[in-house]
Amino acid sequence: MISILHYVPLLRVWIPFVAAALIAASLVWIWLKVMRPLSIKARSMSVVVGIILVVVVHQLVEHVWHPVAEGLGRVTWLWASPALVAAVMVFAGLTRRKQWLRRFCAALCAWLLIAAGAALGINYHFEAYPTMAEVVGGGVRTISWDELKNPDEEARSARVAEGAVVRVDIPSSDSVFKPRQALVYLPPSYFADPQATLPVITLLTGQPGTPQDWLVLGKLPQTMEQFAASRGGRAPIVAVVDAFGSQTANPLCSDTSHGKVASYLEVDVPKWLRENFPVSTDAGQWAIAGLSSGGTCALQVATRAPQTYRSFLDMSGEAHPQLGNEERTISEGFDGSRELYAANDPVQVMKTRRYDATAGIISWGSDDTSFKEGLIEVDEAAKASGMTVETRSYPGGHSWKVWKAAFEDQLPWLAERFGL
Repeated sequence: MISILHYVPLLRVWIPFVAAALIAASLVWIWLKVMRPLSIKARSMSVVVGIILVVVVHQLVEHVWHPVAEGLGRVTWLWASPALVAAVMVFAGLTRRKQWLRRFCAALCAWLLIAAGAALGINYHFEAYPTMAEVVGGGVRTISWDELKNPDEEARSARVAEGAVVRVDIPSSDSVFKPRQALVYLPPSYFADPQATLPVITLLTGQPGTPQDWLVLGKLPQTMEQFAASRGGRAPIVAVVDAFGSQTANPLCSDTSHGKVASYLEVDVPKWLRENFPVSTDAGQWAIAGLSSGGTCALQVATRAPQTYRSFLDMSGEAHPQLGNEERTISEGFDGSRELYAANDPVQVMKTRRYDATAGIISWGSDDTSFKEGLIEVDEAAKASGMTVETRSYPGGHSWKVWKAAFEDQLPWLAERFGL
């Protein structure tokens, strides 16, 4: 079944037109069939109420709840809004009992088609899932800790050839921050010579997101397999870890009352990796990398803990940790402390410290103009602090197309830093 889903594309150029057609046709169906017992005036009023609901929900999500620091974006709201309007239309239409069950089934089908159209449009905009197989998790093979430690002969041979991705729980020393399960890529050389010392890349996703996204959307296993094959099986260990705790939380990669995320990334994760794998103890063999808010976090970690990470990749990160604006960020994210905010803002930190041994790459999508300006500010501050930094741009926007290409392109640079 999964193999068939690989033939269902989701990023072809015609996808948004199909999505728009689904939404438009379903709205017309609701208007003509589900709302049939209502007058034209009543139908029109329900549409107006639906639009008002969109505005209210937008304000609540973007300015009160604010689950995503940079906001969900206009395109996301453009695709999602018809589902909210349709919900009001359906509710209004079903207030009349005439042929209620029949109209309910029609309404449910129509609304699901609208939701599917919205999902297709949003997915296309962010260039996320290329086929339906990735949506259901097809093609991503991971193993448990027990499978890693107790392999059969067939599994051992396969891992020497291809490496493996193992699911692990890396605990936090803080009781407040509850990280989600991490994923660790182990190169073929680890299985060929389990005692060989290897460099490490700690990899972060953005928000919303999960560590699994780097496997499914970022194609990490394929990228690392190709890289290792070009170097005789040698490659870094890549630990994809969680810096958020959930799909909606944003503890700003810092030690605050919301959890000690900085300590987790700078102390707990390195300690656990050193205790469980033959990794280097040299900071020059460690890198921190991330995308979007994970890119911001990567730079925060690199500036706070150069004794642990000497290299970083900031892919489409923000210039400053943020929850919408500076005042709200300080008030809600840093317990009202400007000093705590400054100590975790990499641009401010780089003005007070030297980083002559640190190097990194700052990158963005060519169409991602809103993030580019902040990243140029980061680049200037990094160079002024003594870092060896370069910038790179890739075709696309704030999307997985860009981040996948960026990581694949920047991996050889990291390997050179590691001496591979």
